Amino acid sequence: MERAEIDLKALSQKAIFRFWLPLAMTWLMMSVEGPFIAAVVARLPEPKQNLAAYGVAFAFAMLLESPIILIMSAAVALVEDRASYRTLRNFTFMLNAAITAAMALLLAPSVFLLVFRDGIGLPSGVAALTRQAAAFLLPW
Repeated sequence: MERAEIDLKALSQKAIFRFWLPLAMTWLMMSVEGPFIAAVVARLPEPKQNLAAYGVAFAFAMLLESPIILIMSAAVALVEDRASYRTLRNFTFMLNAAITAAMALLLAPSVFLLVFRDGIGLPSGVAALTRQAAAFLLPW
């Protein structure tokens, strides 16, 4: 099966806008998410420690999630037909499982303390809150 050819002459501004709008809304929601969550966390008791813990947990989650984010670019470059889609989908499932397992391993108390308290020097109170925040980010 060949890639569908796009008729560039028939492509109108309206068609581009209709295709682009849901993508733009998705990115808008993603960009609003961080400030919204930070605003909620800032209203919890001890906002400085909670914001510090959320920031550290989110940074580590993004670091671990970065290979999945790159899947979007890989899909554009590699998917040509149903077979290549399925191959990339199966790879994505495997990669997602491996990343989730790595994050779960990072949450094990001995590993967590080694990395976060001893490795990057988080105070004990912030480290405990960071572990809770990272646990909430595990399904993400």
